[in-house]
Amino acid sequence: MICLLLFGSWAAAQNISAIEYFIDIQDPGVGNGIPLAVNGNAQNLTQSFAIQTTGLVDGFHSLYVRSQTSTGNWSLYDRTVFYITSISDLTQSINAAEFFFDQDPGIGNGMALALNSNNGDLTQSFTIPTTTLSEGFHSLYVRTRNNDGNWSLYDRTIVYIGAFTDTDQPITAAEYFFDVADPGVGNATSLSLDQNNGEITQSFALTTTGLTAGNHTIYIRVRTESGLWSLYDSASFTIDSTAIDNTVTVNENVLTANFNTTGASYKWLSCGTNVPLDATGRSFTATFSGSYAVEITFNGQKVVSSCIDVTVINPNDNDNDGVDNDMDNCPDKFNPDQVDSDNDGEGDVCDNDMDNDGVLDTIDVCPNTPEGSIVDFDGCPTFSLPPSNFTLKSTGESCIENDDGSLLLSASIALNYTATLSFNGASQTSSFTQEVGYTDLEAGDYQICITVSGQSDYEQCFSVFIPEPEPLSVSSKINPTDKSITLDLKGSQTYFIELNGENFRTNEQQITLPLTKIENTLNVTGDKGCQGSYQDILVLSDHVVAYPNPVVQESMSVYLGSRDEFKTIKASVFTISGTQVLEVPLPVKDGFINIKTAHLSKGVYILKLYNKTTLFNHKIVKQ
Repeated sequence: MICLLLFGSWAAAQNISAIEYFIDIQDPGVGNGIPLAVNGNAQNLTQSFAIQTTGLVDGFHSLYVRSQTSTGNWSLYDRTVFYITSISDLTQSINAAEFFFDQDPGIGNGMALALNSNNGDLTQSFTIPTTTLSEGFHSLYVRTRNNDGNWSLYDRTIVYIGAFTDTDQPITAAEYFFDVADPGVGNATSLSLDQNNGEITQSFALTTTGLTAGNHTIYIRVRTESGLWSLYDSASFTIDSTAIDNTVTVNENVLTANFNTTGASYKWLSCGTNVPLDATGRSFTATFSGSYAVEITFNGQKVVSSCIDVTVINPNDNDNDGVDNDMDNCPDKFNPDQVDSDNDGEGDVCDNDMDNDGVLDTIDVCPNTPEGSIVDFDGCPTFSLPPSNFTLKSTGESCIENDDGSLLLSASIALNYTATLSFNGASQTSSFTQEVGYTDLEAGDYQICITVSGQSDYEQCFSVFIPEPEPLSVSSKINPTDKSITLDLKGSQTYFIELNGENFRTNEQQITLPLTKIENTLNVTGDKGCQGSYQDILVLSDHVVAYPNPVVQESMSVYLGSRDEFKTIKASVFTISGTQVLEVPLPVKDGFINIKTAHLSKGVYILKLYNKTTLFNHKIVKQ
């Protein structure tokens, strides 16, 4: 059944007296259509009619209608297209759905969608692939089928296919235009952007000069670093001729809002961050260089002025941030807040090592290392122990070649340590937690290296010297004038001296003792018996005397019996068989000569001294 609403009017004040219609068939001729009952009317007719459609097949049909005036004149017919289809039960389940892009492939030939169970009301999300679509706009069509097998008309949605850009790409450009047709990508008015990482929150003051009073639309789009532009976004606004004046007058570093009306309130802002300043008057005095704007509120309206750059010159403020150089923790970088997160005296904006680990932030892999941590070249914490963690105690050999030195290694922190002791190319390894000892060590230079279980990068090494006692060494010099002997001593802490049966003890390295006899016996020992001893017989005479004899050291002395008679003496040494092994002129000093005997092997020799005549001919023994 068709419900027809008919509007009709005729010129010349004629009433409509008859109406007829026919469907699809060839025009049966004026007056031969199916009549409709007409209400009374005066020249204009507005009336609804119910027209039977019984017998019409499903599909499109044409309805033709014409009317007749009271004078008998018929109008041309008017044609309307309508669609006949059977109406399904609305509670029937939807048992099929399909979609297609751009061109209808025919009912049932689209791409099928998997449906949930339903009772004729379906709310469901679908993922529809678009991989075969070219870049640009496309139409998506969807239709459904009920249990009776009847398909719905399709529903259409416009989609846009485009390459996705990395959402973390910086936004490098933005542009806007008002009202007019899109001038084309890149041809609108550009905006200056702050640095960003793909997400930008920024305020802009856009001039509306030239726009008429009334409603307007602004369109804005952005471009990523890779050159891809977004679709534009739009917003509506109204130009009010009675709006607040948001301009500002600048006089050096004083900014004054030009809107001056009772009841208006003002709030000054730092541009870029839009941080409110502690200034709410109509005028604002900038104490340091920056960019400023004012927010004005009046009668429910709120406007923000354009950002205005102000330079404040202070000879004692290099960065013009309002903080004098001598108080500024970054005197050459703008930082009015003086933030110093690590309290190292350097502001955050100029601190190139925020965690104070000695590694610059530009190469620091671990930029938040806890204070005091020992770090590697990448600035990351490494395992470490305090310098005082290890203690070494060494004991030297008790006597020469006793090989009884010792070493004790202690750790204040108990861990699983491994110690390696190295000496003369050999090594021994020991595990310990707090203490390890080494005994029976021979004298020499050792190295001990310590590692910690589970810490492959840690090693601490020490050099240790195990000493041995020096051999006892005694040299003597006789002074025949005052009849004394001076002994030079080495190799012991304490020396025990026996001279002519009298005992002496000294800790000094040199001692002078009296000679009370012509032939004096001397015996010297140290505080360790293993160091050896020194024995000698000392002859004190006004005759020529050679000593020590037997010779037990590298040289022997000869007193010539006179302190100033001789300047030089020739000395010859012969073996007991008469072979000469030495002949040498020797200088005389204070009546003494010194003959080197280091080259003589052990045995008995004849020492002969002469100037012009033989002075001395004596047997000597080399031990």
